[in-house]
Amino acid sequence: IALLKKAEMMSTDVDFTGRIGLRGWTMDLLAHYYFARKKMSAALHYMYKAMTAIDQINTVEGRAAWKAHMAVLLSGADRREEALEYAKEALADVVGGENTVLTEEVVKSGVIAQAHRKLAAALCFNLAVAQCLKDQHVQALTSTKFALMIGGERLEDDGGALSL
Repeated sequence: IALLKKAEMMSTDVDFTGRIGLRGWTMDLLAHYYFARKKMSAALHYMYKAMTAIDQINTVEGRAAWKAHMAVLLSGADRREEALEYAKEALADVVGGENTVLTEEVVKSGVIAQAHRKLAAALCFNLAVAQCLKDQHVQALTSTKFALMIGGERLEDDGGALSL
């Protein structure tokens, strides 16, 4: 924690390219540190600080990752509706923006950049978890299907059995 606090101090008044991103990721790490110690107020405080850097960072991956991290923290704070919205926003950032409808045709069309496919698949899985926590099980299954599809996996008909 001492090193993270030092990084926080060092990234405050320094002016160099990437400082805002460095500060944002430092805040993100501090949020996860406090989340792991079940200090939700501090975790959310630092994640909100990290989120303020999103508008100044021009990478799709950075914005989506931070929103996905925020969804995890909000879910841990039992703020599941907000967590679900952040999970949706993270996925939308990667697959085409707000109000995007993800369909098989969209996935097969190549709209999702190859460089973003693994991230999009992981975000679909994250969305499925958020949906399960809201008892939206059918939607969670659909999100899981898209995660597998985007990631290049195929669902095989296994006769409904689960091998353990």
